[in-house]
Amino acid sequence: MPIQPVSNVVNQNAYQSHLQPDRLLRLKQVMDIVALGKTMIYRLISEGRFPKPLKPCSNASRWSEGEVYAWVAGQCSRRQ
Repeated sequence: MPIQPVSNVVNQNAYQSHLQPDRLLRLKQVMDIVALGKTMIYRLISEGRFPKPLKPCSNASRWSEGEVYAWVAGQCSRRQ
Protein backbone atom coordinates (compact mmCIF):
# COMPACT_ATOMS: atom_id res chain seq x y z
CA MET A 1 0.00 0.00 0.00
CA PRO A 2 1.74 3.27 -1.10
CA ILE A 3 2.17 6.14 1.32
CA GLN A 4 0.00 9.17 0.59
CA PRO A 5 1.79 12.36 -0.58
CA VAL A 6 2.35 14.76 2.29
CA SER A 7 0.63 17.69 0.55
CA ASN A 8 -2.75 15.91 0.80
CA VAL A 9 -2.32 15.22 4.52
CA VAL A 10 -1.18 18.75 5.33
CA ASN A 11 -4.03 20.34 3.36
CA GLN A 12 -6.63 18.24 5.18
CA ASN A 13 -5.46 19.56 8.53
CA ALA A 14 -4.41 23.09 7.59
CA TYR A 15 -7.39 24.70 9.30
CA GLN A 16 -6.84 22.83 12.57
CA SER A 17 -3.11 23.59 12.64
CA HIS A 18 -3.81 27.34 12.61
CA LEU A 19 -5.98 27.06 15.71
CA GLN A 20 -3.28 25.61 17.94
CA PRO A 21 0.30 26.68 18.54
CA ASP A 22 2.81 24.41 16.83
CA ARG A 23 6.00 23.05 18.40
CA LEU A 24 9.15 22.30 16.46
CA LEU A 25 10.43 18.75 16.90
CA ARG A 26 13.95 17.35 16.64
CA LEU A 27 14.63 14.31 14.46
CA LYS A 28 14.74 11.97 17.47
CA GLN A 29 11.27 13.13 18.54
CA VAL A 30 9.94 12.63 15.00
CA MET A 31 11.46 9.15 14.87
CA ASP A 32 9.75 8.27 18.16
CA ILE A 33 6.36 9.53 16.94
CA VAL A 34 6.35 7.86 13.53
CA ALA A 35 8.34 4.73 14.49
CA LEU A 36 10.64 5.09 11.49
CA GLY A 37 14.39 5.48 11.30
CA LYS A 38 16.35 8.46 10.03
CA THR A 39 17.09 6.90 6.64
CA MET A 40 13.44 6.06 5.94
CA ILE A 41 12.26 9.51 7.05
CA TYR A 42 14.69 11.23 4.70
CA ARG A 43 13.82 8.82 1.87
CA LEU A 44 10.12 9.66 2.28
CA ILE A 45 10.98 13.38 2.33
CA SER A 46 12.92 13.05 -0.92
CA GLU A 47 9.93 11.26 -2.46
CA GLY A 48 7.54 14.01 -1.28
CA ARG A 49 5.70 11.63 1.05
CA PHE A 50 6.73 13.09 4.44
CA PRO A 51 6.84 16.70 5.69
CA LYS A 52 10.04 18.56 4.94
CA PRO A 53 11.94 19.93 7.93
CA LEU A 54 12.22 23.60 8.72
CA LYS A 55 15.73 25.05 8.91
CA PRO A 56 15.90 27.56 11.80
CA CYS A 57 19.65 27.81 11.14
CA SER A 58 22.14 26.17 8.80
CA ASN A 59 22.97 23.20 11.03
CA ALA A 60 19.55 22.40 12.52
CA SER A 61 16.43 20.73 11.18
CA ARG A 62 13.07 20.83 12.94
CA TRP A 63 9.68 19.43 12.00
CA SER A 64 6.30 20.98 12.63
CA GLU A 65 4.57 18.86 15.27
CA GLY A 66 1.22 19.50 13.56
CA GLU A 67 2.50 18.31 10.19
CA VAL A 68 4.03 15.17 11.70
CA TYR A 69 0.83 14.24 13.53
CA ALA A 70 -1.22 15.05 10.41
CA TRP A 71 0.99 12.63 8.46
CA VAL A 72 0.42 9.93 11.10
CA ALA A 73 -3.34 10.55 11.02
CA GLY A 74 -3.29 10.27 7.23
CA GLN A 75 -1.51 6.94 7.40
CA CYS A 76 -4.05 5.64 9.94
CA SER A 77 -7.07 6.85 7.95
CA ARG A 78 -5.81 5.12 4.79
CA ARG A 79 -5.77 1.82 6.64
CA GLN A 80 -9.50 1.88 7.38
